Amino acid sequence: MINGALERYRTSTINPDSVIMPSINQTLVDNGGPWLVGEAHSLADITLACMLLRLEETGWLEQFVKQPDLQSLIDYYARIKNRKSWYQAIVSQGHPIIERATEDLRQTRAADPEMFYIQVDAGRR
Repeated sequence: MINGALERYRTSTINPDSVIMPSINQTLVDNGGPWLVGEAHSLADITLACMLLRLEETGWLEQFVKQPDLQSLIDYYARIKNRKSWYQAIVSQGHPIIERATEDLRQTRAADPEMFYIQVDAGRR
């Protein structure tokens, strides 16, 4: 079950060739930030930040840091992580379902460390 979900997620969102992250980065640039809709921190920011947190927890966020032209997104995530409310509401409030899913992803990656990188290489050919 997790492999099917992981494959769908990997090929759509975390594939560095995907247009999703560059599109989010461009939205930040176009709206003048510091948040997705401009000056107002919103539920959209929290939702995106949770996705970025999961990518970071599983070690996949590093793939985006290496991409060119995503500096606005990288800076944005740093701003989110520096918010006291982010830590209090999200980071410090672990949930067994999230913790299990994150651990499943870590184990999947540990069992096949090249899994993500093979997909990235195949997508660029």
